Amino acid sequence: MGKDGKNLEKLVRIVEEVYKTNPETKIYNNYKIPNQSGNKREIDILIESKVNGFDIKIAIECKEFKSKVSVEKIEAFNSKCQRIPLINNKIFVSQIGFQKDAIAAAETFGIKLYTFDQIQSNANSILFPISRIKPVFHGFEIEEIYCDEHPKLSQIKINNIQELQLISISKEKLVLYDLLEEAVKPNWKYISWQAFNNWLKDSSTTHKIQFAVNFEGIFFEFENEKIIVNQLVCNAKICFEFISAEVQAKEYKSFSNGEIKAQTISFDDGHYSGSVVIDETNKAHFFDTTDNQIRELKLLAKYDKNTDSFETFE
Repeated sequence: MGKDGKNLEKLVRIVEEVYKTNPETKIYNNYKIPNQSGNKREIDILIESKVNGFDIKIAIECKEFKSKVSVEKIEAFNSKCQRIPLINNKIFVSQIGFQKDAIAAAETFGIKLYTFDQIQSNANSILFPISRIKPVFHGFEIEEIYCDEHPKLSQIKINNIQELQLISISKEKLVLYDLLEEAVKPNWKYISWQAFNNWLKDSSTTHKIQFAVNFEGIFFEFENEKIIVNQLVCNAKICFEFISAEVQAKEYKSFSNGEIKAQTISFDDGHYSGSVVIDETNKAHFFDTTDNQIRELKLLAKYDKNTDSFETFE
């Protein structure tokens, strides 16, 4: 965690997004706003809204120091805000807490203090495990081959997909794997989703999803005779890999009365990152924060093992 508070800013921004009820409310990171001299000063988080027709601007300062915030930091934040008349409310958020003089100064200046304390080091096991599920394709296997009727069909046994050499009418030798790969591309979304559904049902990590491929003008040779192939019924073998994430859980609460505004769970697996905010009603809100972008995610479906059914959401 950097002492500049950038990670803390992201968490505060996400919590404020969850609690945003007015559609006119806008939340900005690192917002530059002019002071009385016309010079632009940067605010970590600025919230703009309207209450009863009046413009409201809330400035939030975030510090992720390893020690408690000093009075000098409170005074500097207050001085910056005093010279920006548009600011109506001031909030200071600290990773750990505030020194005694800083608390007294904040009370004098009307600055609300919040902390974002880590609530447990083993959040991954106490709250809920978070991991990225990655479907990995492990090849095809042939289930059935449908051909034009031929007296020698009963003699044919194909034990390996590599044994089947397909030829086009123009006598071009075809690679069966390539044909299947092309056929499966438009159906990949269905195949991966079907495998995921199966995983939800039985928790097994390897699945075979069946699909059919129709052919025209393709044959293979058997004892110098052409056997016309009409359709192959195949399985696409899908295995799920699970990439665990580093997880941190924190409470966002008022420093003055200890009232908890939200609990957050942040995770990062080295490639993707995200945060979950649990609000005061225990509802979870999910955010993708990869590449420092904040995108709220929607719950698409929930599987109930007892009824073997999916509940879908708009």
